[in-house]
Amino acid sequence: MDTDLYVLSGVDVPPNVLILLDNSASMSEVTTGQVYDQSIDYSSYAPATLYPRYSVYYRATGSKWTIWQEDYRTIICLDLKSQLDQYGQAINYSINLETTNCVGSRRDFQTGNYMNFLQLTGGPGGNLPRFGLATGIIHSYVNTTSGVRSQS
Repeated sequence: MDTDLYVLSGVDVPPNVLILLDNSASMSEVTTGQVYDQSIDYSSYAPATLYPRYSVYYRATGSKWTIWQEDYRTIICLDLKSQLDQYGQAINYSINLETTNCVGSRRDFQTGNYMNFLQLTGGPGGNLPRFGLATGIIHSYVNTTSGVRSQS
């Protein structure tokens, strides 16, 4: 019966914990573990490749980024402009690359300042995708906590 789950039977049973991880496409996104601060000019810290602070790049194919605009502050689409100003990146935004209007093909965008930030904090190539980061943290927690039983 289900009541066995809720009734203390006098037997010392350790708790069971089930951990579920999302394995959708968004979990493949690489993360640095650091927080981007738009008020910092990361180019002043001399990254290996210097990207102009206000320039905007879009993901053309795979991991290749192509320059799109020299200054994101001139973009007509206010939603994209706001996203780039606050976070330095915008994922899966619908934009017309010719007119900078908010209607067009969906793409990922990053500012030059955000790309400088990624270089200085490890960025893609130096860090794990979200899924890898999450599983690593869970493995570390399980392996460093006494009394944990695990079953996969």
